[in-house]
Amino acid sequence: QTTPSSTLSAKQAVADIGFEYTLGTKGCFQGPDFIKQQLKDNIYCLPRLEERLQRAMQCAMDLETQPDARCVETHTTMTSDDNNNSNTAIVVVKDLFELSRRVMLRVMLDIFLGQSVRIDATLIDDIMIFEDKIEDATAKAAVLPSFIAVPFYLNPTKRARLALQAQLADRMDEAWNQHQQEATKKEDDNNSNNNNNDDDDDDKVGPWLRECKTSSFMTREDAAELTVSLIFASHKNASIGAAQSFCFLQTQVDAKLREEAQKEAAADSVSSIVQKCVLETMRATAHTIGAIRTAMQPFVLETSDGKSYEIQRGEVIAVSHWLPHQSRSDWGRDACRFNPDREIPKDSLVTFSGGIHHCPGERLAIKLMSMTVSGWLRNKMQLADRHRLPAISFERATLAQRKNNVKVTLVVNQSKK
Repeated sequence: QTTPSSTLSAKQAVADIGFEYTLGTKGCFQGPDFIKQQLKDNIYCLPRLEERLQRAMQCAMDLETQPDARCVETHTTMTSDDNNNSNTAIVVVKDLFELSRRVMLRVMLDIFLGQSVRIDATLIDDIMIFEDKIEDATAKAAVLPSFIAVPFYLNPTKRARLALQAQLADRMDEAWNQHQQEATKKEDDNNSNNNNNDDDDDDKVGPWLRECKTSSFMTREDAAELTVSLIFASHKNASIGAAQSFCFLQTQVDAKLREEAQKEAAADSVSSIVQKCVLETMRATAHTIGAIRTAMQPFVLETSDGKSYEIQRGEVIAVSHWLPHQSRSDWGRDACRFNPDREIPKDSLVTFSGGIHHCPGERLAIKLMSMTVSGWLRNKMQLADRHRLPAISFERATLAQRKNNVKVTLVVNQSKK
């Protein structure tokens, strides 16, 4: 965690296993630093950030629980007594993890790019398909010789990335051009009433889009490639973490505590019980291989138990994020069990890595997961069968997922047309 990049390089390691093909050279080498800069300079200091996240989350949930939404199995409207306000619908979702991914994707695109960028179900589908291709291609590239991995897995994924980048570039251009036209009209009108709501303008044009379009050093292709890197880095693990937190809350937390969490969430707040569940979920489902580093020069690696290993230039070191969280000396005799009452000391989790490689999006991810699960409680979400929940699976290069789909039901309010 504290070894300098000149000795152990994370960027070179991910490039070596195929990400230079799947995310592009700029996405692989410049993307992490650009994302870190944007979070620090533009996202965390956004006015009303939590309010914006709540608004984006509700909008995303409304879209992804419509009758024709991709992950909705059934959508049953309940007749209401009044004819003016809203109907209630009982929605059955085929897979909680898919719903979470789609919602989190929409939220991240909304906050970073802004509401003016056209985000539809087709784009969400294309992004999710591409991300799954990356996982598959890099897993195969890690074990196959390059003369097989490159033509059969990495190059096809590269072509899929270029197609997605073209889509994103067009949509970002469209949104920015519309913004420029509206700004020119406001200036021409010289109407003070049209210029006093900067927050609304910030909602329409997100800080990421604004930075990409006002930078004199960035082409539209560069901006799209970096945006693919942002999408890949920002939402999938957070969406998995939210879904797993809900599963644990429903199956590993006693009824009294679940009821208390429901009451807290009903108050339109982020439940403190949910927050503790999220942190414990991060501990229990951390990546089995959470970090890889390429040795840029020979050095001696010394372990905590006094052993020494000579590492040669070009060798790759893989680090598990899950194993340290199972240590009884650190977490007690119940280290292998989910415990919602466990106190998680600050900076004790390695799920988001640490030291110079610490994930700059941790604070945003934890907030989003807690808000998402609290929102689901307000929607009265329930597991379709809490006694037959699919087993946890550590097979993917993400936080642990589930072996099969997790069906859920929830209640949504829908405005009458």
